[in-house]
Amino acid sequence: MNLGSGNLKFGLDLSGVDFEDLPRVAKSVEEAGFDSIWSSDHIVSANLNREYLNTWPRLTAYAMATKKVRLGTIVTDPCRMHPAVLAQMIGTIDRISNGRFILGMGAGEIMNLKPYGIPYDHRVERLRESLQVMKGLWMQEFFSYQGRYFHLSSAHIQAFPVQKPHPTTFVSALSPKSMRVMASEADGWLSLASSPKMVKQNLAKIREICGRINRNMSALEVVFFTEFAVAEDYEEAENAVKGSARRTLAVWPKNLERLGYQARDEYDYSRMIPDESSESQIREFAESIPIELVRDTAIYGTSQDCINKIREYCEVGVTYLILRPANVEKQLRPFKQEIKPSFTR
Repeated sequence: MNLGSGNLKFGLDLSGVDFEDLPRVAKSVEEAGFDSIWSSDHIVSANLNREYLNTWPRLTAYAMATKKVRLGTIVTDPCRMHPAVLAQMIGTIDRISNGRFILGMGAGEIMNLKPYGIPYDHRVERLRESLQVMKGLWMQEFFSYQGRYFHLSSAHIQAFPVQKPHPTTFVSALSPKSMRVMASEADGWLSLASSPKMVKQNLAKIREICGRINRNMSALEVVFFTEFAVAEDYEEAENAVKGSARRTLAVWPKNLERLGYQARDEYDYSRMIPDESSESQIREFAESIPIELVRDTAIYGTSQDCINKIREYCEVGVTYLILRPANVEKQLRPFKQEIKPSFTR
């Protein structure tokens, strides 16, 4: 695996940008030198008071406003849409963007499934089958498949993607079971809410899995998603990022426990079903999380602070960073002028 920083790619999560501002902001992100733009894919979040627009029209707007930056979901689940429908949608956006789509997938959250009567049992196995079905539909003119959850007979789609043999796929995987799916079916591993040490430990597990299935580990992108803020003053950047970084840690309890802090399982984002009080309770708990854990898992500070932290992740094997900015437009100039040049050969 390439542990150097010269090939590091950068993405920016624009999920929080107002729809009216998408074209302008997307162009600015592309001009700043980011490699990709990302949009979350949910029906709801734990905050029931916020607007949550569908990600697929957002991605189409990004595609129409830009020319070279790649576009991705962070992340789509295998339960809300049949993989044939999802394959058609992805093929369409890949055509609109001329081959720039990246599919980020994970097992999904119960809050987006159970209240709507959508089956959510065996989500990791559904993830495996969904990925296999989509690749089959993209790579074969007529495709048959007999799985536990999906059954196709000489199925055909008429929205073939530009990317061959299929669009790039990253899978969010924290458990050994989902890591096995990622290793066998995806082009990259996506993680979050982790210190460099945790990333290194998880990569050791993935390396073992890849060895068992004869998968070339060096062919996998190692993707890390985290909060990001850059400012002239370290404290200013910390104040900008600490609320969202603490909240991210609060809703991923297994990661929080590995960092040495007592987690609250009722706030597990993959299992909770939010109500009107969920967001305030999560934030109240999040405020108790030590700032040292934010410093371990987020990238922020002056440009040099950010460069130093990014290098820590590069040294353990990260090849692709997706940053969730505290304020999009404040980050673009220092990223373009100071941070990215440090990782460009």
